[in-house]
Amino acid sequence: MALYIVTYDLRIGHKDEYHSLHTRLEEFGGVRILESVWMLPQSHAGAEIGKDLRDGNYLKVGDGLLVQEVGKDAFCEDLDDPITNPVFYSWLNRARF
Repeated sequence: MALYIVTYDLRIGHKDEYHSLHTRLEEFGGVRILESVWMLPQSHAGAEIGKDLRDGNYLKVGDGLLVQEVGKDAFCEDLDDPITNPVFYSWLNRARF
């Protein structure tokens, strides 16, 4: 299992138009940790996740997207519920490296 950070920048439209994006990230097993940042424990490659989000029309033209595998050397503080700092580190310790 890999651990990915997915972050996006919604440049066009209203934030409330992205419910389908949030639903898709939840379907991937993702948890929102900051306003536009999600953590996904996944067996898929980062490029596959990004392609799914882009090709599935979950984002609009011009929106930014980054899918990046998390490395062992990571730090977190004051993450949003439902994920807490201990949960983040637990996921990180179980991730492949």
